[in-house]
This record gives sequence, structure tokens and C-alpha cells, in this order.
Amino acid sequence: MPILLSNEDYTVGWICALPVELAAAQTVLDERHEPLPARAGDANVYAYGRIHDHNVVVACLPAGLIGTNSAASVAMHMHRSFGCLRFALMVGIGGGVPSKAHDIRLGDVVVGQPVNGYGGVIQYDFGKSRPNGFERTGFLNAPPAILLSAVSMIRAKHSSAPGAPSSHMLEKGNIATSARPSVDTDILYEVAMDDAEPRIIQRPPRSNLDVEVHYGTIASGNQVMRHAAERDQVSREFGGVLCFEMEAAGLMNNFPSLVIRGICDYADVHKTKNWQEFAAATAAGYAKQLLCEVPRAEVVKIGAVNDRSGMKNRIVSLPFQRNYKFVGRDEILQELQKRLFLDEDCNDLAIYGLGGIGKTQIALAFANLIAKTQPDMSIFWIVALSHATVEKSFLDIAGQLRLTASSHSKEDIKIVVKHHLEDRDFGRWLLIVDNVDDESLVDLLLECVPGSDTGFKLYTSRSTRVVQDLVGGDAIEIERLGKVEALRLMSQSLLHCNAINDQTEMQSLCEELECLPLAMTQAAAYMNKNKISPGKYRELLKGADQDLIDLMSIENRDRTRYQQVGHAVATTWVVSFNQIMEQDTTAADLLKFISCVEWRDIPLPMLPKAGSNSQMTSAIGALCAYSFLTSSNHQETYNMHRLVHLATRIWVQTYDEASVIHTAVMAHMGAVFPPALWQNRADWRAFHPHAARLLRDYNGREDKGVARLCHSVGKSLLADWRTEEAIHWLETSQEVLIGLSDGDEYLLEVHHDLAEAWCDIHQELKAVQLLENVVAKRRSVLAEHHIDLVRSEILLADVYRSVGRWEEGLAMLERAAAHVTKIESQKLVEDDLSRLTSMHWLGRAYMQVGDSPSVFKALLVLQQVVSIRTRALAESDPYRLASEQELARAYLQTGWREATALAIELLEHVVEVDSKNLKDDDTSRAFSRSLLNEAYAARERLQQKDGKRNHESRRVSPHALNQQVLKDPAAPTNAPQQPPLRPRTLPDASHPVPPKACLPA
Repeated sequence: MPILLSNEDYTVGWICALPVELAAAQTVLDERHEPLPARAGDANVYAYGRIHDHNVVVACLPAGLIGTNSAASVAMHMHRSFGCLRFALMVGIGGGVPSKAHDIRLGDVVVGQPVNGYGGVIQYDFGKSRPNGFERTGFLNAPPAILLSAVSMIRAKHSSAPGAPSSHMLEKGNIATSARPSVDTDILYEVAMDDAEPRIIQRPPRSNLDVEVHYGTIASGNQVMRHAAERDQVSREFGGVLCFEMEAAGLMNNFPSLVIRGICDYADVHKTKNWQEFAAATAAGYAKQLLCEVPRAEVVKIGAVNDRSGMKNRIVSLPFQRNYKFVGRDEILQELQKRLFLDEDCNDLAIYGLGGIGKTQIALAFANLIAKTQPDMSIFWIVALSHATVEKSFLDIAGQLRLTASSHSKEDIKIVVKHHLEDRDFGRWLLIVDNVDDESLVDLLLECVPGSDTGFKLYTSRSTRVVQDLVGGDAIEIERLGKVEALRLMSQSLLHCNAINDQTEMQSLCEELECLPLAMTQAAAYMNKNKISPGKYRELLKGADQDLIDLMSIENRDRTRYQQVGHAVATTWVVSFNQIMEQDTTAADLLKFISCVEWRDIPLPMLPKAGSNSQMTSAIGALCAYSFLTSSNHQETYNMHRLVHLATRIWVQTYDEASVIHTAVMAHMGAVFPPALWQNRADWRAFHPHAARLLRDYNGREDKGVARLCHSVGKSLLADWRTEEAIHWLETSQEVLIGLSDGDEYLLEVHHDLAEAWCDIHQELKAVQLLENVVAKRRSVLAEHHIDLVRSEILLADVYRSVGRWEEGLAMLERAAAHVTKIESQKLVEDDLSRLTSMHWLGRAYMQVGDSPSVFKALLVLQQVVSIRTRALAESDPYRLASEQELARAYLQTGWREATALAIELLEHVVEVDSKNLKDDDTSRAFSRSLLNEAYAARERLQQKDGKRNHESRRVSPHALNQQVLKDPAAPTNAPQQPPLRPRTLPDASHPVPPKACLPA
């Protein structure tokens, strides 16, 4: 008797792509039903029947229309016409991917099951074209739990009874063993190059012609996979794919489904249709066996696909409407789905990142996505801005659940909600706990937030410390938008946007706003309100600091943000600053310090230390936890987001202590600024930008700490050949010290260095006035052989000679020489730094006199210095190289051929060492090369004079040369012409910046 049922009687959908698959499906029906009238708008043609206890409706894709889109269309019409369908089976044939892990043969069955973080099916050809290649995106849902449970039951039975898969599938599929093609036609070829002859892979035969079942990932796409190399590449990318097909991806996110495929080929160029019928039959046989394991009573309990029952009782409660301007973040949303709903060991997850980075908007987009794709799941939202907002959120949830609070205190209602959601009968739920930034809320949330196998929780926070306490390592960091996504957000947010003319300006604006979503939406709101272009807004950003502060402090209403928190970019971080100040005063002090310096490349040694090393580490960790600081260079330097840095300045100003903090920071910087020794060059260069920022904001208060910083920076700039900048800093230090009653002693040192700077730019008359005062005052308070006095005397002697006061210069030099002798006579070790430094200066000063006796004195002194430093110092040490260079200049000044040879030998060594250690444009290196070239020219002149162009100078010892100079006191002193560059400076131990290098007149 014909059986005719209604559309509502069918609970299982069965979809296939090819007629051979439809025929196999109809074969396994236990009984067939009469066809039903077609519903309006449904172009599908159905077959009806029963398998075990389940009424099944079968649909096949239209002839010639295969692929994911066609499958999605068929599935959509099916679940519209059959309102009580609970799930579907996608059953048919596919191309296998044999591997060492899976010995797949033709006729075997592959079942799509979650593995390696994927839901059982992946769409390998869906994604975005990137400059560096194709980036796959998107996420496909896993099969429904009831089908996965049935799969587990079948696997258990198959594992306990060898040969069971074959017998069951052949029996259920009504397949005679004689219908199986010959195993001789099951041929697998090696992956071959385009022009290579394919070779057959020899595989051991199976016993009893068994059909095996394989469980794992199925790759779905809109093109037939025909290339073995591409097949294997895709398989590797996804951690092992078992087969390829063309329809399943169209179902998984719209119709709860399980995919079953019989293997008919190996997805390569050797495709044939010989195995299609048998493979379709084995897949259908497995599908029938699966339905026999699914209790009808359990199917009835499941909500229908269209939610005729499952959505009736679900609750979706979100604090904001959908944000239609939300862009990008596809990878994050995909990762959230995978981690929460596919990973078996992850029910709690957190996203964290800088305030304004878009965490709340990501959570909102995720909630809307889950509401759409998982219709049986309730969604709740807790606002965790404070204890009060947490309490209110629980009260709101209680109201939505119709849990009366009349008999409960406010504290109790949280536990009532917790217990209600933890009851398995409630069903599946997602709880979003947003803005958990306050560490004091952690204990409350751990106590009151529900947890169960059917519940999932997503936290958002700025603090990694909070995240660690709540979810441990189950967290995802949210970073700023990519440039393309940022441009899309800006374009969508602007009311008036000329896509062509404004494109470049918008790109530049996004970059200047660091691609930070909150900053960009607030900028767009400002531009919309004031009808200005992105280019005009950029001009405002580049204005004075106060203009930038004003821009970042403007409150533009945003309906996708909480009304109780500020909408301005700067305000969003001030909240966190205040939390840090309450929890960690050391971290707050670091914030205040950083507000006064530059926002990037902040050296760790520059930061003020408070308490123990562990306290310092904890304080820096607190700032990193909020993403305010990021480390680089092995945690030796730190960076702060530029806009966050701006917010720190606003925050400090609100407490009316900006000037006090600024003065304290300058004093600290003056105390820790690295000495201007050559070996500290990288260190003091790293400090320069921060000191410059401090001086730019200097309000003119007279303070010794300020003077010390300006002096230290000036000295380092002088040593770094940046004389004009050095003068600016040294004069600032001078101005501050003149206004202090106790600044005289320190002022002398500043004047000495300032005089040296004046000499460097040929302003010797200014230098004379300063140095005469310095020498006079130091003679009145210091011993005559004190190193500071000797330094100033030598420099003054040189300046006298430069301005034509030769006799005074010579007298000053002789006086300084006597003082150096006293320094030498002191009980100092041979390589004492101050002793060798004074000897070096003296030798250089003797060279300036220019006559033979003076040159001889210079040779004696400098030879001794070089001899000691050669033994005591490394080859690349700047002290040793400076002395070698000065001795070479003294040799050249004699005008002797043998001395010229010694000079060349020394200078070649200096140039060689410089080439290994200094950049090409380094000033010291340039001077050494210039001096060596002058030495070569001097040798050439001497050879021409003797008429012996090919003559090589006879190698003599320095001692022999000295004797020759003594015998001929009238020897020529043809010194090299003054080179265009300043020679290598030689820092001193206590006063790092040396006097001006004196060149021959």
C-alpha cells in the first residue's frame, strides 16, 4: 500500500550531487514513500522514504550544476520546504588522498570528523588574494553532536569486530561483492613532473577485499581536483586531508550536516568512472548504518533547522545593536569559533589588547555571528566595568530568565543565575564578559560566572594579568587593524568621501592614527561634524601638542560603546591609568616619567628605579600587561603607542603636577645620562631624543639637575661631532647655573666645554674670554698639577696661538708641561687613564709649536703613550687609535722620509681597524683616511724631490729617528695641510669631552 506522509513528518535530509549517488541513496531506503506536491519557489525534486526509524527526504543537485553554491541552494530550499528537518547527510563520491598515515583505497569511505582544529570540512579555495599569495579565510561548522555520537558508536563496533566495516556497508548498501570492480584497476601513481612518465606505486593487497572507513578532514571546493601535486600541497597545509569533493562547503554553515564520501579516484589526472557506482554504494551503506545508530527519540529533542522548536526558548541579549561598520577581523572570528566550539579542552577564552583596539566590537560581531549560525544557543552579556555594572548585568540576566529576585539579595541573585545556567536542561549558551580590566573583579567573577559542558565564555580585557587569572593561556591578543581594513573602516565612517581624491590622504591618516579603530572612528566623527577632509584633519594632527591633545580629548557619541565610559580616544586610557595608580604606584610613577620623554626607543637604564629589581620588573610588567609598553631588543628598550603617550600627558596635566614631574625627570636624566666616553656612544645616542623632548618642554625653572642634564647632553654631542647642537645645550646649562647661587664650580666645567665648542666652529675670541676666566678661577682653588687645571691650560695655550698670541701660548704650554711632569711623577700605575690623557694632550700641544725641538718633545711623549696603550688596550680601543693617529701626525711634521714611512704604517693600521668598526660616513674614519692620503702625498713629494720615484723608504726604529732629529735640529717640519675634518677626539676619565683637536698651523 503506498505511503504518503506530510512535509513535517521528515526529520532527516539526504543530499547528493550526481545521479549515481541518488540511485545508491534510493537503494538503501527500507521503504519508499509517495512524492509530495512541490512547495512554491522550491525547484528541488525529492525522493522520500524511511531508513530504520527515520523518515528521510533525498534531493539531488540539478544536472550539470555542481559545486558549493549549487549545494547551498538545494539545502536552502530543502529546509524551507521541510520545517522539521533536524540535520542532513551529504552522501556521495570523492577523490581520495592516500598517505603514510591513511592507506586509502578505491571503494573506501571517508567521514568528515573534527580534527586538527577543523570542523571536518574545509573550503580550500575560499579566501583573499594577498601580495604574498592566497590567504584562506572562513570557518565551517562541525557536524551536530548527535551524528558525531553515532559515528563514535560505529567506530567502536568496527574496532571490536575486524571486517565489520565491509560486511555492514555491503549489507546496508545492498551491494553484491561481485559488483566491485577488479582490484587490478585500483592504481595509484606517484606525483610526477609535468614531462615525466608517471610511475605506479606498489601497495600490498588487502585481505578479503575489505572496505575501510577513514575519519578526518574533507576538502571542499568549486573546482575538480585533478593535480596530485596540488592535492598533496593542500593536504599538508591543513594537517592531512583525506579526500576532495565539491559540495559540502555549501552546507556546513547553513544546515547541520555530516559528510560521507566513497572514494572513486585519487584526485589526479588518472580519474576514471569505473569505481563511481561502487563508491557511491559504500558511502550510502555507511550512511544507512549511521542512521541505525541514531535513536529517533533523541532526534525529536533536537531543535529543527528552521527553529520550529529549538529557538523558541533561546535568549539573545546584547548591549548594542549590530555594528554595520565593523570590518575585517575574519581571522580572529574564525579562531574564536575554532577554539570555543571545536577544541575539546576550551570552554573559556579571552581576547586582550590595548584600549580602543576593538575588543568589544569583536565580541559583539562574534555574538551576532553565533546567533546566526547556532540557533539553539542563548547569548548573554556581562558589563564588567565595575562591581556595580557586574551586579546590574546579573540582575538583567535574571530578568530575562524570569528568575525573580524578590526573595534574594543582590548578592544571591548572581548565584541563582549561575546555578540556572549550569543546569544541563537549560541547553547551550554563550556568555560574554566584557571589559574586565580591574583586577579586583577577578575573584568575584570566578565565584559567580557559571561554567558547564554546555556553556562557553568569552572575556575581553586590556590586562594580561587579568586574562591569566581568568583563563590562563587560552587567550588571543588583538592587534591593530591592517592597512586595508583600516582604510575600509575610515571610508565607511566618513559621510563625504571622494574615493579618488581622498584615498591617499585617508591612507596616511590611518597610519598616523596607528590604524587604531577607536581613533579612526572618532576622527571620522570629527570630520563629519566639521565638514573637513582627511587632509585637513592631518594638518591639525601635525600642529602643536596642545592641538593634538584637544583633538584626542573630544567626546563624539558612539552608540556601539558604553555610555558610562568616555568616548574620546585619550579618555579610554585615562581610566586604565587611574587603575594602575591605585594598584601599583611604581608603575604609575613610570607612566608619569614616560609622559615627559619620547614614546619610542625608551632605554631600560633611563627609567627611574624604585625598590628592588623584582618591584621594577613587576612595575614594567604592569604597563606591558595593559599593552601600554612593548619591549624590543631583548627587553633593553621599550615603546609606547604614540596616542597612549599623548594620553599620559593629558592624565598628568589633570593632576596639576606636570611641571613638578617634568623637573624631577630632568634631574633624574642628568644623574643617569651616560658619560660621553666613546665606548658609551650607543648609550648616549639613545638618550638624546628623550633629553631633547625634555628641553623642548622646559619651562625655564632654575635647577641644578636641569643644568647637569644640559651639560651632559652638550658634552656627548660635542664628542659626536654635532657642535652646533652642543653649543645650544651648553649655553642652556650656563644660563641655568648663572641663576643659581651655588653653581660657580660646576659653571667652570661648562665654560671649559663651551669654549672647546667655540673653537670647533672657529670662534676662538669667544673661547679666549671663557677660558681665561676658567683658568684664573681654577688656579685659585685647585693644585697647580690638578688634571682639570692642566686641561684648561693646554686648551687656552692652543687658543692663544690660534688668535696670534704666540708668546702667551708658548708660556702657557710650558707651564702646562711642567704640571704634566708633576702628574707623571705621582705614584700612578703606568697605564693610569688621567696620566696618559694628560701626556696625550701635552704631546699634541707640542706639535702646535711647530719647531724641531717641540716636535721632538711631542715624539717622546706620544711614543711613550702609544707604547703603553699598545700593550694595555685592545686594537680597536679609541684611546689607542687616537694616540697612534697623533703620533703619526708628529712623524709627518718632522718632514723626514723615514718618519713618513712610520706615519704611514701607523695610519694604515688605524684605517684598517676603522674599516672594521665604523660606518663609511663616520667622521673619525673620514679623518683617518684623509690623513693617510696626506701621508701618501708627502711620501710622493719626498720621492720626487730625491728623483727616486720607485724608492722605498728604509725602515728605521722610532729611537733611531729620534737620534736623527736631535742631530739635525734644523730639520724641515713640513706638516701636512690641515684636513677638512676634525680628528678623533680623546675622552678623559673624569671629564669625557676632550679639548679641541689642534691641527698644524
